[in-house]
Amino acid sequence: MPRLEALPSGTTLFIDANIFLEHFLGRRAACTSFLERVWQRDVLGVTSVSVLAEVRHGLLRAEASARFHLPTRKILRYLRDHPESLAALSETRHVLLELQRWPLRIVHVTRGQFWRACHISERDGLLTNDALHIAVMRAHRLHHLASADRDFRHVPRVTLWSP
Repeated sequence: MPRLEALPSGTTLFIDANIFLEHFLGRRAACTSFLERVWQRDVLGVTSVSVLAEVRHGLLRAEASARFHLPTRKILRYLRDHPESLAALSETRHVLLELQRWPLRIVHVTRGQFWRACHISERDGLLTNDALHIAVMRAHRLHHLASADRDFRHVPRVTLWSP
């Protein structure tokens, strides 16, 4: 499985949520280096609205866990029980505003892609969101994927680039 740092200039690829999260949460320098290449337009990044939803969810959980001093496994219940606390999570809002300025192509997810994802999920053994990423990639004729998720290793006609 090729590494992100070996990705050739000019490559267009789909970016999974974990790449953004690893960068924004400061966990993997390789993800930051890769996303700097996207920012500089050395590589062309494509992602979907559903990926952005995953990114927001992950950022909210991390910020809320730190702000309210709770383990991440308890934070969803806390946020459900205290919905007003979502307004206090300004760092997530700031990161998403920053992400809006990035030179990313953000694609929508269609009903047809969802139904194709159901088939891909069963055929390739992927969970729903991962299968949806593949369906979106196929709809946009993308064959390269930046992800830290090893579940994509065996998906036909997809080159997984990992940090």
